[in-house]
Amino acid sequence: MSNESGLNVTLERLAQGANRPADNVDLLKTLVTRLHARLKLQDCGSRLETLALLAPPDGTTLTHLVRIIELCRDPGLVGVTCSLIHDLLSPNSKGDVRQILLQQCLSLNTAEIIFRTLKTLAVDGLPTLDPCAHPAYQVIAKLASKDPKLAVKARLVGGVKLTHQLLQAHMKTTVPLLPLLMVTKYLAKNSTNQMMLGREGCVTTIVTILTSVPKTHHAKIKFIMEILALLTKTTHVSPRLAAIVQSSGQRLQALLNYFFGKGPRQPTPPASSVREAENNSVHGYFVSHRQTPNKFPFTPSSTILHNTGLTYTSL
Repeated sequence: MSNESGLNVTLERLAQGANRPADNVDLLKTLVTRLHARLKLQDCGSRLETLALLAPPDGTTLTHLVRIIELCRDPGLVGVTCSLIHDLLSPNSKGDVRQILLQQCLSLNTAEIIFRTLKTLAVDGLPTLDPCAHPAYQVIAKLASKDPKLAVKARLVGGVKLTHQLLQAHMKTTVPLLPLLMVTKYLAKNSTNQMMLGREGCVTTIVTILTSVPKTHHAKIKFIMEILALLTKTTHVSPRLAAIVQSSGQRLQALLNYFFGKGPRQPTPPASSVREAENNSVHGYFVSHRQTPNKFPFTPSSTILHNTGLTYTSL
């Protein structure tokens, strides 16, 4: 009972602080961190008890958390709040509770609010978003597949351009790259966003990421290929991708066609070529697995090759 009483006190103080988050940044950080720590307890009973109090049917707690994100201008507080919401939406939550929380987030326009807050914080420079970009995009990625209008909402608040800017800033950063790619995929499903991303040079950005992403990051490679397949639907983007591939030599072209597609099987390359390619790049992974072209259960390259007019060329 004492634990439940203490948690109720924490929630009451959270509700009070959420009315004026700018004046209670340190207090709210402490409260949100405390709630997050209780949610991650190893004891299943305590964790479920915490989850039940954090996810009441009326959605009051989630409303307070979203309000903090909307009104707060402290990246650290936005980051810890998004981390808590992300864990509330994770599969570790019981199925019924998770679905209730998802619906509450959608009704509160949580993803749109996060985009708007990030856009406001980015006025002081993209490095300002470092404490909150990763958890924020984790939450958006959780909600993106459930909100069919998210692509339009994001564009209206400047989220599409911001997402591409963050992709450029984090091309070499492992941690926030996956949620950024996941959100970019959902944004690129909208035809207007495709043209916007094409004009912003997103194809160049994605190709650069593809050529340098670690060979074991299969999920990143999957989303990269799906993004390229979506972006090449735009007529003025397809020639650009073809030009990028041609200027980069034939390596990327062969990767697109053979490794992810259904290109002809190539003879085993000389040992020197294999050693040269055995590095942490996608190309190295391609060479070391050239005898197993169906390693991944997806073939978006057929769309890319069709849209760009690229043909298979051996390495």
